[in-house]
Amino acid sequence: DEEKFVLSIVRGGDWIIDVGANVGLYALLAASRCGPFGRVFALEPNDETAKYLRKSVLMNWYQDRVRILAVAASDTKGERTL
Repeated sequence: DEEKFVLSIVRGGDWIIDVGANVGLYALLAASRCGPFGRVFALEPNDETAKYLRKSVLMNWYQDRVRILAVAASDTKGERTL
């Protein structure tokens, strides 16, 4: 259902934030829909997981629209250990 939601809601030119992007399932779905004028900001703080996310983005030719940020999202400032 979540995949169908992403495919139905994202349109060309949209900007999307994927918090906790993991290996990029939703980031890639959004990138496929937002087109070259849209952007996907994929937040993934885990270095090992982000490595696979980067590979997924490159293998699917979405490096022009997906920006991978090695950060976590929170309602407070600070650093934490995963």
